[in-house]
Amino acid sequence: MPDLSYIESCAQTLGEHLRPGATVVLESTTYPGTTEEVLVPILEKASGLKGGVDFLAGFSPERIAPGNARWSFEGTPKLVSGVDAKSLDVIKGFYDGIFQTTVPVSGPKVAEMAKLIENVFRFVNISMINELATLAAPLGVDVWEAIDAASTKPFGFTRFTPGPGVGGHCLPVDPLFLSWKIREELGVPFRFVELADDVNRHMPDYVVRRLAEALDKRGKSVSGSRILLLGLTYKFNATDLRNSPSARVAELLIDLGADVRGADPNIPDGGENKLNVPCIDASPEEIAAADAVVLLMDHPDSTSRRSRSTPPTSSTAETVSPDRTSRPSSSPKSSALLPLCHLQEFSCVLNGNTPTRTTPDPRNAGFPPRWPTARATGAIT
Repeated sequence: MPDLSYIESCAQTLGEHLRPGATVVLESTTYPGTTEEVLVPILEKASGLKGGVDFLAGFSPERIAPGNARWSFEGTPKLVSGVDAKSLDVIKGFYDGIFQTTVPVSGPKVAEMAKLIENVFRFVNISMINELATLAAPLGVDVWEAIDAASTKPFGFTRFTPGPGVGGHCLPVDPLFLSWKIREELGVPFRFVELADDVNRHMPDYVVRRLAEALDKRGKSVSGSRILLLGLTYKFNATDLRNSPSARVAELLIDLGADVRGADPNIPDGGENKLNVPCIDASPEEIAAADAVVLLMDHPDSTSRRSRSTPPTSSTAETVSPDRTSRPSSSPKSSALLPLCHLQEFSCVLNGNTPTRTTPDPRNAGFPPRWPTARATGAIT
């Protein structure tokens, strides 16, 4: 059952101070019917006023993409709705002063459903490509080459790429609001969402299993191995740790007896306490000291980023500093690290003397400039 306690608490507080003529707009993603069936009744009871008569109300879902430089806050079209025509007119007028484009719809339920359609679309497609990634390798198919090939189709295809799971609130939580509502009112499951949830919840298990298999091939076990997790937030170029799959990956590895450390240039102060792993700087020494390095989120540099399609310019080991200058690796080990193949935000490289792949994959040469890098001796696809 969805937890609407924040909405209910805010509605109660607002209702106690609501005055005639006021306008209340809900922006939180929620199931269809929340505005009219939950928010407005609480406001009416707490204030003694009548919605649509004494005060105006509506729903206008937030559309924010942390780390997205292409779409600004005000440049993203804004859906607006009202419980009646007057509410819609006032709410649209308010947001017209903030956003470049407003899109009015017939009522709050439509706007609430529209927001969930946006989230479910991403959730289901990410889940599909995640499951496909777990199946492609056993079939002898490079899933990245297949995705790149499919992406050349100029119509009827949207590119999604695999990773260690989904995080935040919009994808792992919000689609389940709609699933609950459908089951509650219609008595049937929303099978796509429930299957997608199952796939994504088990992606951290897949990451750990692949890592364990790779270590085992080198005569090591996860227990006692020093594992460095790079990129801990759930989304690139963001600071948000909510529901990040990195927490589950770390938990599984710790349960197996691994010495786990994490590194993320974007993690906020105190954020490591949410993951129960020590956060360190990914220095050449720390990377070389690890038995395995797992790249969970490849944060791009905020000003420039080496493309994955750009091949290495030199075959000698190097490290890349934040200002993109190169210098010889100071790693105490002869083998240093650069992802050769990956599952998008899941890549793993292992220190050792027995390479599993000796020819670098040029698609995966773009290691985040914020982290020092060099050649790998082995990597998991």
